[in-house]
Amino acid sequence: MSRGEIVSSEGAGLYRVRLKYAVERVLAELERVNKRIAELAVLIPEKKLEVLQAEEKADDLRRDIDLLIDDYRQAPDQYAGQISDIQVELAKQTAAIGRLRYQRDVLIAENLSLLKRRNLLEAVPESKTVDAWCADFTEELSGDVGLADLNDEGGRGVIIQPGFSGDAGYDAPRDGSLFPDIAQSAPQLYFNLAILPGVQKWRPGYRLGTISDLNGDACTVTLDDAFSSAQNLDINQQAVYQSVPIQYMDCNGAAFEDGDRVLVRFTDSGPLVIGFEREPVQCSDLSLVFWVARYELELPEQLSTATLFGQPYEDENGEINPPIGTANGPEGVWQLNYRSGEFNIEKGLQQNYGYRNWIGEKGAVLSWSGPPTRVYDAFGLGDPATEDFAGQPGAFEHWRQDWAADQYVYFNGNVLWAFNGSVHGAAFYKSGAQQFLIAVLSQFDYRAEVGSVVRVELDEFMRPLEDAVAEELFSFDLSSTTRSMTDWYFSRSGDRAVCTARDIGFGSPAKVFRLDLDINSGVSSSELWDRETPIGSSTKRYVNVDESFPSNYKRRVVDDTLSITSRFRPVYVEYIGDDVVQVNQKLPSYSRSSVAESEEDQVGTGPYEKTYTRSESSSASSAAQIVTDQGKTLATAPFVRYSSISVNHQMSQFQEFNTGRVYYEGSRSETVNQIFSVTSDEVQVVAIDARFDFCVIWSSYTESNYSVSSSEPVPDPNNQFIPIWDETRSGPIREIEKLSVFFGGQLDKELPLVEPDDSTSSTVQTSAWPSTPQGFGTSSFTETYAVLDDPETFFGSRSLLWGAGYKANGKKAWSIVYHQPLEDGSREPVWFSQIDGYGDVISDLLEQDPAEGFVLDRLSIQ
Repeated sequence: MSRGEIVSSEGAGLYRVRLKYAVERVLAELERVNKRIAELAVLIPEKKLEVLQAEEKADDLRRDIDLLIDDYRQAPDQYAGQISDIQVELAKQTAAIGRLRYQRDVLIAENLSLLKRRNLLEAVPESKTVDAWCADFTEELSGDVGLADLNDEGGRGVIIQPGFSGDAGYDAPRDGSLFPDIAQSAPQLYFNLAILPGVQKWRPGYRLGTISDLNGDACTVTLDDAFSSAQNLDINQQAVYQSVPIQYMDCNGAAFEDGDRVLVRFTDSGPLVIGFEREPVQCSDLSLVFWVARYELELPEQLSTATLFGQPYEDENGEINPPIGTANGPEGVWQLNYRSGEFNIEKGLQQNYGYRNWIGEKGAVLSWSGPPTRVYDAFGLGDPATEDFAGQPGAFEHWRQDWAADQYVYFNGNVLWAFNGSVHGAAFYKSGAQQFLIAVLSQFDYRAEVGSVVRVELDEFMRPLEDAVAEELFSFDLSSTTRSMTDWYFSRSGDRAVCTARDIGFGSPAKVFRLDLDINSGVSSSELWDRETPIGSSTKRYVNVDESFPSNYKRRVVDDTLSITSRFRPVYVEYIGDDVVQVNQKLPSYSRSSVAESEEDQVGTGPYEKTYTRSESSSASSAAQIVTDQGKTLATAPFVRYSSISVNHQMSQFQEFNTGRVYYEGSRSETVNQIFSVTSDEVQVVAIDARFDFCVIWSSYTESNYSVSSSEPVPDPNNQFIPIWDETRSGPIREIEKLSVFFGGQLDKELPLVEPDDSTSSTVQTSAWPSTPQGFGTSSFTETYAVLDDPETFFGSRSLLWGAGYKANGKKAWSIVYHQPLEDGSREPVWFSQIDGYGDVISDLLEQDPAEGFVLDRLSIQ
């Protein structure tokens, strides 16, 4: 705890600070030292003179003794006593000289020590200038401020006290002062060093830590290891504190995320999170906006429609369907703003926002029209506003019809500008002192790889100037090789943007590209992925043996090994703040080994015998994930692929010579333990927004753990040369298809798309002939070939009717509506909406039944 003086503000809560030491004590000590040096300047010469005078007196006594020596020789008895008296006096004088010399030397030594101490004291700086972050996002501090000394001692780093409530100013009882060791006496210094570790441990002041398990305005804090500079003793009472309150500006926990590095102050009631270690964030003023909609499925047409609710909310008879209002009523947008521990709610607003958005400085949000998910391959998946399957009857009505781009850019609940073209990205940026709205325009609804970059001059309040026009900066065209799968997502500073694109082939992409936009240099393209890239190898060994003597003998063996490396496959590229972040599928390494073998043998007219065996073992190293190139996990697949399969099958055919009757003997056993997916290890992204760590994935896989046994084989009644039997399966085969909704890398919700069949046994009648591995020809050979990264990956899903997730002022909100209509009507829709703070937002906030299809439609931020 100490004192500092603001030198300058560097912006965003970073300051140049002059550390002000407790020099008053240094000056007082220096005054005392100088006073004593002045005294010694008199005392030392005086003491030297006393020594000199004593030495001269001793010399006189020795000279007196020398003068009496000759007389003593002539008359010893007469002079012996006189000499003895002088010798006694000389001895006393010599002792006195020793004492005087000691006193002189002590004074000289003290003087030398004080001169050295004076030099050290004079060298103590009154201050030291450093860079220091404010614990909260306060940008206008000045004068003297209080500093939190990390680990409660100097030299470990400082953070300026939070300034939002005016508490950053220097407070002597709270902040104290740094007192240089040199200004302390030896006993003081020894005492302070002796008790320092105890004070740091049992009366802690400030520590750094990492938060987790964030829950509203409380969290778990894991403190950094901390050791005292005195004796290197551990000064943390414990490493982890739970349910730690957060006190930050006027939004408390809303400003934080799990993993944030924080400053912890210890109070009488325990630890308290009061700010960030560095780069504090401001309390944003983002609001959640949405319509209330009721999802309805019309049969037999399999049409997905929505009834929106809005104004009026009451008439002469009172409230209408409270609190959601009139079906198909206009102006039905709800706005939720979380401040000071509660939601401020408005409803009945006009929709002046789009489904794609950009977040700039101080939480400024621009939005425009487009699909709600950040990546949607309209070129590969088709125009969203079209039939779900060929020949779908009825007048097509679908939520996706309003996803197409239009000319508007929205800001603060109003239309900021209407362009002459479809907007595919927008931002604020500053050039010199002039503010601009910048936008990327195209003449296409879902294509952003061709277009122009334009800007509009704004005033200091981000309003278009009275005579403003849209000025084109440059145009670009990459349509000869690419088709966009995202809009242009700008950096926070607004001068750069990225777009993710694919090749122009049919179906799923064969290549993925990153497009970069710089307002000063134009647009460029780079390849991120090519499905022709080798990812592993496969080796197959074929054994083919055919003999005609002494028996008709055939043997077929296929030995197959597959090895695939772990790899990353891009999903899309995004700006988060001013950093480019690439989102990838992280696919695990995978290996498989299988051997299938059959033998056929018949000697003369004897029985025909055939056997077949197969074994397979495979495993993936982990579950597939959606991750960023900065190491953050957004979603994890709910399965890890593996298999363990064993098959033993034998059959003998006999024919009676006299009657021609055919009969059989044989058996078949099989054990299967595996998880299998039609998409292998792929993760299919349905909706995603990496800025908020929101991701919805689709998965379809089969879990099997069963065994098969057979009955005795018998001739087929229609053909005695074909054996049949009953095969009985014991154990489950579960087909699972579901959506998994993730927020912050954690699973928030699973939404089953089909009900798993949990039957554990079945019996079927089937042919009893053993299989034959597919060898080629009659020669044996081995072939090895490269395995290419050739998936059927689609970027987005046509089954998505709505999917978006946001975090506004610390509160998460997401909404998903998913339906894959089939002609046979076998698919049911799924929907779910959630907002932090509500156990069930549909019943608690909207007072409706979630089972009746009510959802938060068109969920976004502004």
